[in-house]
Amino acid sequence: MALVDATAYLIIFAIAIVGFIAFGIWRSRAQGQKNSADGVIATLVLPDGALRLTRTELIEGWGDRAPRHPLSNLTASVEDSGTVNRRLTVTRMATLGPLSLAAPKKLDDRELYLMIEGPATTIVRQVAVKKSPQIGKRAREFAMQLNQLSHGGA
Repeated sequence: MALVDATAYLIIFAIAIVGFIAFGIWRSRAQGQKNSADGVIATLVLPDGALRLTRTELIEGWGDRAPRHPLSNLTASVEDSGTVNRRLTVTRMATLGPLSLAAPKKLDDRELYLMIEGPATTIVRQVAVKKSPQIGKRAREFAMQLNQLSHGGA
């Protein structure tokens, strides 16, 4: 009887995983279609939403009601804050002994702030670097593209 219960739970678990994967694929395709319809040339996906860039406007989010800002006179910059600290822990000292001096625990509390400013627009988005190590490069590229389009380039 327990084997039947375990098999049923395993089947339900497998169906749930397939459902999550299918939903992810569907959502990705829907976002791609929305980007194509809106003429999006750059997207920066952040934990609190996405910023999408067309040749004429900045769009916050995905929906039809997503706020849109004209690119004229917008300026974007990326600022960073925080540090990477190293510290010794009792657990490391107990397990590694003297080697713990060579392998201290790293605490990464760096954050990036993407700031977009204009005559009627102020957007500040925060991203923890620890959760997405490549976000700094992507945010700076997005800011560069926005600045070029906003000031008559590309």
